Amino acid sequence: MKKVFKKIIIVLFLIGITSWISVDVYIYNCWRKKTSPESLSIVCDKINATKPFPDKIIEAYDRVYPDASEREVSPDILSIIINDSQEKAPSLQIAYRFYHCGRPELNSLANQIEKRCSIRKCIECYLTKSDYYNQCVGVSSASEFYFKKNLNDLNEEECLSLIVMSRNPSLYNPLRNPEKLKIKVNEIMKR
Repeated sequence: MKKVFKKIIIVLFLIGITSWISVDVYIYNCWRKKTSPESLSIVCDKINATKPFPDKIIEAYDRVYPDASEREVSPDILSIIINDSQEKAPSLQIAYRFYHCGRPELNSLANQIEKRCSIRKCIECYLTKSDYYNQCVGVSSASEFYFKKNLNDLNEEECLSLIVMSRNPSLYNPLRNPEKLKIKVNEIMKR
């Protein structure tokens, strides 16, 4: 009886491991369902061609989203199930902007983007394409519209404001909700 039970446990374990690996391989490669390698290369070329931003903008992004510029998006099944804080990863945001698809495909695409582009370039591309409302697309035009300044002339609070606005420009719009934006920026500055 013990030998039969032991064999059943071993078989179930092997089936579980095989299933896990199969699902992981599928998720790792499922980006191919949404795009071709050539199309992905074009997107990565656009990301890498993004105009560089001043360091203080990237530093503000890191303050608002700690770990986002250091964390890689993992295409494995466990990270998709847990859904850690990867949603703040710039490569995942870019993957969503270019390809509206489900979570496994997004993780897989983001992982492919990270292999071909630096995290800094992903942040710069994300901020270049962010909609700040009031006909402002990109952090540069938002800086000119909301603060009447060039990116290089912004102070720390203004940089943080633009990064906070990039995720939810309606909620943190300085024209409509200046108090909410101020509270959020002050909260970040106290960290």
